[in-house]
Amino acid sequence: MHTVKHNYTTMPDPLRCSGSINSRELRFSRAMIFAIEEINNSTELLPGIKLGYQIYDSCASVPVTVHVAFQLSGGLDLVFYTGDNCSHSGKVMAIVGESESTPSISMSRIIGPFNIPQVSYFATCACLSDKQQYPSFFRTIPSDQFQADALAKLVDSFGNCGIHIRW
Repeated sequence: MHTVKHNYTTMPDPLRCSGSINSRELRFSRAMIFAIEEINNSTELLPGIKLGYQIYDSCASVPVTVHVAFQLSGGLDLVFYTGDNCSHSGKVMAIVGESESTPSISMSRIIGPFNIPQVSYFATCACLSDKQQYPSFFRTIPSDQFQADALAKLVDSFGNCGIHIRW
């Protein structure tokens, strides 16, 4: 948890992660970097286009996520690739992440009005399927509602009246 104290006479200290590195999130980040580099080095995939990226660790923290979302939506404190192949230097084209639902909700509410697409690879809250509230949110994993419906259909297909959960 982050405790935020302001005296309104100086800028607050930057939000920082505490604790150990999440190895799962690190693997996801490294896989994304590998995929982007493979695309950029290929003459067949997206010829003439170079993808860029910036990696932020939100530490699964809503305050850190909100801070990053404001940076990305407003272009604050960012260093962009300025090579010849970058036609939209300085503009965030899309955001991959957050991995959890609660930070994804916070980020989507901030970047949604800017029409910046957000793709989450692990946020499963069914609420994020509401396109009125989250018009630019997309995911690569089914929502909890879809999984619950599938489980109920599976149980029904076996003709069971009850569900036994073993934890």
